[in-house]
Amino acid sequence: MPRPVSEAPPGGMLLSWLPPASSRAAAWAAAPVGAGLALLLLHGVPLPAALGPGFAPALAILPLAAAGLAGGVSGGAGAVLLMLLGEALLLLLSPGMARLPLLAGLLPAGLLVAGLAGLLRQRLEAERRLHARQRRLEALAGAGSWQSFSGGGALRLSPSAWALLQRPAEAAPISTGRFHTLLCPEDVEPLREALRRAHGGRTPLRAEFRALLPGGGTRWLELVGEPQPDGGQRGVLLDIDARKQARQDCDTALARQETLNRELVHRVRNTFQLMISLLRLQQRQAVPAAVPALEAALHRVQSMALVHADLYPAAVDGAVRLEAYLPGLAQAVLAGSPRRPAPALRLEVAPLLLATDHALLLGLALCEGLDNALRHAWPEGEAGTLSLRLTLGESEAELLLEDDGRGLPARFTFGEGGLGLLLLQSSAQQLAGSLALEAGPPSRIRIRFPRAGNEKTPPGYGRG
Repeated sequence: MPRPVSEAPPGGMLLSWLPPASSRAAAWAAAPVGAGLALLLLHGVPLPAALGPGFAPALAILPLAAAGLAGGVSGGAGAVLLMLLGEALLLLLSPGMARLPLLAGLLPAGLLVAGLAGLLRQRLEAERRLHARQRRLEALAGAGSWQSFSGGGALRLSPSAWALLQRPAEAAPISTGRFHTLLCPEDVEPLREALRRAHGGRTPLRAEFRALLPGGGTRWLELVGEPQPDGGQRGVLLDIDARKQARQDCDTALARQETLNRELVHRVRNTFQLMISLLRLQQRQAVPAAVPALEAALHRVQSMALVHADLYPAAVDGAVRLEAYLPGLAQAVLAGSPRRPAPALRLEVAPLLLATDHALLLGLALCEGLDNALRHAWPEGEAGTLSLRLTLGESEAELLLEDDGRGLPARFTFGEGGLGLLLLQSSAQQLAGSLALEAGPPSRIRIRFPRAGNEKTPPGYGRG
C-alpha cells in the first residue's frame, strides 16, 4: 500500500519556520543579519587568490538575497543599506579608494537581488494563503481538486480528493487505469467515455460515478473539470452521495404517491360507478314524475366520473395542462353520449397550466355545457358541430363552447330548476371569473377567469 503523504504547500516547509515577510520583526531581524554576513564575506573571510577579485562581491550578494527572502522587500533593502553604512564606516576607519568601485557595482546588484528575493517571498506567501484557503473550502464543501494531463492518461488528486475516496493520499499522479479500479465496474466505461470526449473535444467535463470504499459500500462522486491550455483538465471532485440519496428518497416517495393516487382514482371511480348503478336502479322504480330529475342526476354523476377519471391521472405537482385535459374530456363525453350521429368536435385550446381544483371546476362546467348541447341543440338524427376554444389574454383566459344548433329558447335555463345554470355560475365564481350565455343561434357559453391566482407553474414546466 502506498505510504500516506501530506501535500507540501508552495515554498516547501522552510517558510513555515519564518515569520510573515510583511511583519516588522522579519524585516528588522533579516536586515542586520544579511548585512553582517555580506560584510563578513567581503572582508572577514580569506578566499583563494585563484577565485579572482570579483568572487567575494558575488558571494556577498547571497546573504542580501537571503535577507530579502526572509524579510521581504523591506528586509532585503534594509540589508543593502546597512551593508552600505558598514562599508562607509570602514572607509572612514581605513581610508582607501580601492573599495569605491566595489561599492558602485555591489550596491545596484544587491538592491536588485534583494528586491527580487523579497518579491519572490511575497509571491510565495500569497500562494500559500491561496493554497490554504482552497484546502479549507474543499473541506467545507466536501470536495477535492484534481488535474489530468494532456492525453488523459494520468490524474493527480489532492489529499482532500483522496479523502473522499477513503484512500491514503499519494503525491505522484496515478494512471487513469488505476483510478478506474477504485470505481464500480459498471461506472467505469461511462466515465472513460466522458474523459475521452472532454480531452478530445476540449469541452468541460461533468461525470457521476460510484467509488468503492475500502470498508465496503459505495459513495457517489462527481468529477467536474474544464480544459486547460496544456491540453489537460482541471477541476473538483464533489461528494454527491447525500444528494443522490435524497433524489432516490424523492423518487421513492413520488412512486409511492403515484401508487396512492392510482388507488385513490380507482376507488373514486368505483364509488361513482356504485352511485350510477344506484341511480339507475332508483330510476326504474321511481314514479314517472321523478324520472327526469333522476335522469339529470345520473348525467351529472356520469360527468363527474369522467372529470375525475381524466383529471387526477393527468395532474403533475398539483397542476393540469388544459390543452391535453379539456380535449380528452370533451371527446370522452361525446363518446359516452347515446346521441347518434355524434356531432363533430373542433378544438382550439391554448396551452395553460391550471391548479387541479380549478381545472376540476372548468371540467364540470364543460361537461354541463356539452350535455345540454347534446340534448337540445339539434333535432333527433341530425349531426352538428361543436367548437371548444380556450384563448389566453395577458391577464385572463376564456373558455368558449359553441354549437351550430337551433339556439336556446327564450327564458331557457340549464337542467331542471336551473341547476345546470347554477353549476355554471358557481364554477365561474369560484374561479373569480364571469359567465356569459348567448342564446344564438349559434348558442355560446363563455367563462372568463383571471390567470393570476388560477394559473400554476410546477417545477419543470414553463408558463403557459
